[in-house]
Amino acid sequence: MLNKILPAVKTVIDLFAAKLPAEQHAPVARAILTLRRVRQARNAAQQGVAEGGLTERLAALGITDAPPNWAAAWDIIRAATVDALTVIRHELRRWIDSPGA
Repeated sequence: MLNKILPAVKTVIDLFAAKLPAEQHAPVARAILTLRRVRQARNAAQQGVAEGGLTERLAALGITDAPPNWAAAWDIIRAATVDALTVIRHELRRWIDSPGA
């Protein structure tokens, strides 16, 4: 299934790059990077702390206590995910509402 998901993500990223104005590329790229970091942390958690590099993946999301307080870590991950999706939605709406879109 992952083989089907990753090409779809690349297609969406390529579409953003082709369609969105240049000034919108940076916020969308940062949001996508955040979503990738969340996915990497989830994958690392499934593999275990040592084997999957969970500590490093969580640190990339701003979670620096290891092992983390899972309730607090989940709040940070949830907020980062919501913020990233909100940025993408906002930038897409901005593009759709712009003249000539």
